Amino acid sequence: MKKLVLLFFTFFMLGLTGYAQYSFTEGYIIKSNNDTVYGQVALRVVEAQNYKSCIFKKDDQQIKYLPDQILGFGYLEGNIVYKSTIRKGSFVKVLVEGAMSLYMYQGNFLVTKKGKVYQLDHGMRKVKVGDTEIMKENERWKGLLIYLISDHYSIPAGMVKYMKYSQKAISKLIVNYDKKTREEYKVFRRDKAFIFTADAWHLEAKYGVSFGITRSVIQNNLTISYSAYMEDQYRSFDPSFGLVFSLNFSRLVKGLYIQPGLSFRKSSYSSSNNIKNFYQEVDYNFRIGLTTLSVPVSVKYLFGKKKTFFYALGGITYEYNIKGDATRIVKYIYPYIEPVFKATQFDINKNYFVAFGGIGIEKRFKKLSVDLEMRYYQNKIISGNKESNAKLGLLAFSFIIFK
Repeated sequence: MKKLVLLFFTFFMLGLTGYAQYSFTEGYIIKSNNDTVYGQVALRVVEAQNYKSCIFKKDDQQIKYLPDQILGFGYLEGNIVYKSTIRKGSFVKVLVEGAMSLYMYQGNFLVTKKGKVYQLDHGMRKVKVGDTEIMKENERWKGLLIYLISDHYSIPAGMVKYMKYSQKAISKLIVNYDKKTREEYKVFRRDKAFIFTADAWHLEAKYGVSFGITRSVIQNNLTISYSAYMEDQYRSFDPSFGLVFSLNFSRLVKGLYIQPGLSFRKSSYSSSNNIKNFYQEVDYNFRIGLTTLSVPVSVKYLFGKKKTFFYALGGITYEYNIKGDATRIVKYIYPYIEPVFKATQFDINKNYFVAFGGIGIEKRFKKLSVDLEMRYYQNKIISGNKESNAKLGLLAFSFIIFK
């Protein structure tokens, strides 16, 4: 199970980083001569990437800028600004600018006052209590803030004592200080960059129904009683139907979709063998029945333009057997011992996880889109007996209509 989760997570992260095309939004860069150039700035998957570089596009030319090449950059929507003049070799995010200013870098805060930069260190530190060393929260940043605001507050410690190390709390303190100085100040109000909100990511959600045919094969590798009278393989072609949901953050990663779903199928497998020799004649009938509810989650990446797309996908599905049985019916024709008896051939696992991959084609129309998709599921042991090894393999063809 852990390997399947790791496989799915790796596929997802590759989609976000390796296969992702940068999406851009209106923004600007500030050149070394203080000139502002307007164009488009890349929306980054992880905000920490903005501390290292800026990807800027203008007139279809895409350039990557490092902190030592420009003074800063910004997004027009949300008024998000990064500067390279506060911390050497890095961009920092601007939160408040005034007589006292506040910036953020990699989750830590920097304060500037009268041209000096102060870092508000936060974390755990070792403290010796008697003969024992314990870990205690480092609150030296509070002492530094008390010192910095003491020229405008008579009891500064009261302003800081119960403060949390958070953007909201520290920003509020800095803004109140700047108000007292009666100097001009500017607040960048958002607690999070707008690229981490659903609206700014341009979340596209759609739903649809799926119909299809599933070809399933059960491999008989059993060593339990009567297994010699079973077929080596059991095949079944069965209809399936379900619901599919599709999520895409179009401004962040073009063509990458997260696609959860729900599907239902009912499969039946059977065989009959007549064994006859000089001392007996027996009919062996085997039946395997599965009624399965599947909950797949996949990552899908589209290639193409305009209205027709090809795609590859991969993911994990949770298979829950609402009903599952594997029975044998033995009928003695000669000698007449007991007419018929029925018994369980092997137990069926109630639930399990299965990895899958697939390909498909999508056609988009004015009010809906249609997918034709093929998925291959890894072989999975479905028998619950330790001594048995019945493996189920699936190949599914689906027709999906999205609205």
